[in-house]
Amino acid sequence: MRPSARNEEYNHDGSVRKFTVTQRIVSRRRVVVVIAVMAVATLVVVLLQSCRQNPPDLDSEGAPVNTGVPRAEPSEVGTPRRCGLLNPRLSSGEVMSAAELQQMKTIHDAACRRDWTRLASTMENPFVSDYGEQTPQETIRKWQGDPDILNVLSAILETQGRSDQGGLTYRYGDAALVIARGTFDNPLPWILFVRDCIFLPPELREYVCGWDE
Repeated sequence: MRPSARNEEYNHDGSVRKFTVTQRIVSRRRVVVVIAVMAVATLVVVLLQSCRQNPPDLDSEGAPVNTGVPRAEPSEVGTPRRCGLLNPRLSSGEVMSAAELQQMKTIHDAACRRDWTRLASTMENPFVSDYGEQTPQETIRKWQGDPDILNVLSAILETQGRSDQGGLTYRYGDAALVIARGTFDNPLPWILFVRDCIFLPPELREYVCGWDE
């Protein structure tokens, strides 16, 4: 009967193959190295697949940027922009209050997520847009026919706002946005957003957009 011995192997003729301590250590090290190489290869494959499925957001120079918000769904109308971060510093050099920053973040996040319901809940009634004074629901219905409106809205909130007694005013090209000073129950109502200042009445155009006609 073939003897049963721990750590023994056998030759073809049935005789016990003798291993030195060094040979056993080398053999075990080879097994460990093979297992480690397989684990590293598996990890590399998983990382490559993850990068293909979730490519990083890049700035205009190709460098990764931290968006701070979930990427907009590609199934929405238009081509969603890659949202950046809010700018908490105003044009005066001061930092906006925590309440102001939270209001800006709520609007910005809703625009980047293309969440129309959430967006409507942040708007004052009536709301001023390129289509005049309307309810938030009426304004949202008009905006849903404009594939780039949310791109402009998210971009304008990433610029520096101007603060005065009337509230916060943002400009981005011809677009403008205003958060007013409100009441105790509604301290920071979002009252206005236009893609083009030309659609505002002259008195509002001068104050909001700095135009004097």
